[in-house]
Amino acid sequence: MALPKGFRMSLETRRQMSRSAKKYCNKSGVSKKKSELMKEVSLRPEYKKKMSRSIKSSWKDPEVRRRRVAGLKKACNTASYLRMRCRLVKKIQGTPEARKRTSVRMRKLYKDPVYAAKHRKIVLIANQDPKRNRKISRSTKLSWKDPKIRAARLAGLARTLPATAVKLAKIRSKHPNKPEARMMEILSKLDLPFEFQKPMYGFLPDFVLENERLVIECNSRYWHAPIKVRLRDRRKKYRLENAGYKVVAFDEKRIKKSPELIARKITQILKEVA
Repeated sequence: MALPKGFRMSLETRRQMSRSAKKYCNKSGVSKKKSELMKEVSLRPEYKKKMSRSIKSSWKDPEVRRRRVAGLKKACNTASYLRMRCRLVKKIQGTPEARKRTSVRMRKLYKDPVYAAKHRKIVLIANQDPKRNRKISRSTKLSWKDPKIRAARLAGLARTLPATAVKLAKIRSKHPNKPEARMMEILSKLDLPFEFQKPMYGFLPDFVLENERLVIECNSRYWHAPIKVRLRDRRKKYRLENAGYKVVAFDEKRIKKSPELIARKITQILKEVA
């Protein structure tokens, strides 16, 4: 008997039908045969097209859409679902074929100027979200604690770092970060000529005031907190001071919050040097 259009079974009825179907499959042993048959059928192109059309059409129904979105949100918040999704993504994206397919697909999409502009706008807005940035920061820090991930990343850095360092120096010389841009404004207001990212004695100091023999560093608490970086900063300071330069480092937050205080301090240091 055909069911009337728009007919929906109640939740209790669906549960009873599911329980009875499971009992039947377990008793008669047809579950294996059924799963093998479904696997064979699901690989057929015509079956995939048919399922795709039916799912797309069902998503157009507002009530179905609302129920599915609510169910997905509830499922996505569970730890087991997140672990399963992480394993699946690693398994799929880790293969060379998957990476090649993704690369080809993204290149095709980016050839469309409308899509490229829209995607850049979305990324720019997302990067300005502090909650998202904190979440990414936490997940990155946690991933570094995994010995396997840490070893793989360090091996990759050791392989690509020499070439990357040269490229990064060229890029940073043209595109300073936010604290460096603020410091540029402060030095420009004080009418002080400076050189940005000038290679000196095996290091790249942020700002070099050659006439005053002064070096200014803009240090962020996050990037300059590790012991290795602090030791490198000490070596840099020691080498530059031995060469006759005075080295001054300013914190990122201080540069951001009180640029007038930074300007007064630089003026005071210049008077002391003179």
